[in-house]
Amino acid sequence: MGGINHKPTKKVFTSVSAFLSMKVTEALVAVENANIALEKAILASCDKPMYVKPEILRDLASGGTSASMYFLNEGIRYLRSSLEDIDLIVASYNIMLEEMQKEGYDGNPLATNLAEYRLCDRLDGEVIQPTVLTSIWHEIEHHIIHDNLPKTFEFELGGIS
Repeated sequence: MGGINHKPTKKVFTSVSAFLSMKVTEALVAVENANIALEKAILASCDKPMYVKPEILRDLASGGTSASMYFLNEGIRYLRSSLEDIDLIVASYNIMLEEMQKEGYDGNPLATNLAEYRLCDRLDGEVIQPTVLTSIWHEIEHHIIHDNLPKTFEFELGGIS
């Protein structure tokens, strides 16, 4: 999304906010890559493997590894990577909360106006594909409006730690 989206209202939070956002994205991408690897493992085990390039099958066979096992192990590597990212996400939330406390940051003064912007409706199917999960969006929006950012981050952290 870019660094401009990571400026809560105090510049001191920009780097930790951007790092947190990056780790969330990397964890999601790792899970998606794991799914792709598992699909490749399934395809490689079929009688007529689609997608798996013949040269990959030859290279794997010459090394004594079946293509299915190779892709299964690749999927496991991606999932392990996502778990490492989750640890960094939790650590980033904690660092951000500590910095907010040190700075005396109570939150964004505009947070109570968040619902007026109808971001869920505006982003659904436009920026966030394919759709926004509205129940979760509204739950987080409710926390931001009523509790502001620091308490919302604590709430989010409680769901992953």
